[in-house]
Amino acid sequence: MAPSRLTLLGISYSPWTEKARWALDHHGVAHRYKEYTPLLGEIGLRLRLGRLRGTASVPVLLGGPTPVCESAAIARAGEAMGSGSRLFPSDKTDAVERWNADSERALSLGRALAVARMRESPAAKEASLPSFVPGPLRGLLRPIAALGMAFIARKYRLAAEPGRAALMDLLRSLQAELADGRPYLLGTLSFADIAMASALQFVAPPADRFVALPPPLRECFTDPEVERSFSDVIRWRDRLYETHRAAV
Repeated sequence: MAPSRLTLLGISYSPWTEKARWALDHHGVAHRYKEYTPLLGEIGLRLRLGRLRGTASVPVLLGGPTPVCESAAIARAGEAMGSGSRLFPSDKTDAVERWNADSERALSLGRALAVARMRESPAAKEASLPSFVPGPLRGLLRPIAALGMAFIARKYRLAAEPGRAALMDLLRSLQAELADGRPYLLGTLSFADIAMASALQFVAPPADRFVALPPPLRECFTDPEVERSFSDVIRWRDRLYETHRAAV
């Protein structure tokens, strides 16, 4: 896979895309980024992946013999091609995979909460429309945005009653692990840190200079109840970003 030919297809405000982009940037892997539009881009994505049935999702890394799907797999591909410190240390592989599994569960729960809020917000519906839709038309196209959100809910089988309690249980495990003030989960920066930092995007998104979000989406991505309970974990995430993440 030649780095000069790589394209990362993703959604700029998606924490799954952020996990992949952070890892590629950490390893200095040159790539082009291309924005994916949910619903409108579904058929094209399936054709690229050769996957007409089942779930087809971004991020996807294109440019090699076969597409690389899912954040962790893209991060591993970046580690194989790039430079910089390892995010998957050979002696801590199991621990990294466990934290990434927790990240995936937390993100799934957080997405359900965020989409539920977005479906109740006219401003969020407008903000979720593709950037090429002109301002005067955005209000008129709210029903299209609502269809897109319903599509996402069906595609990912989002719970009708999102599990905030389950999300908080996962974050308590992270909180307990960081209770001694350590800067990293496994001693040095690893994909475990990137995964769990990204998992907090549906609790309190990082600053716009790291992940740009229109205000209505930022509001829907924020869960004040959970944020209040995990302010120490949010501060850990913010320090990690300041230290290891370049501004967009």
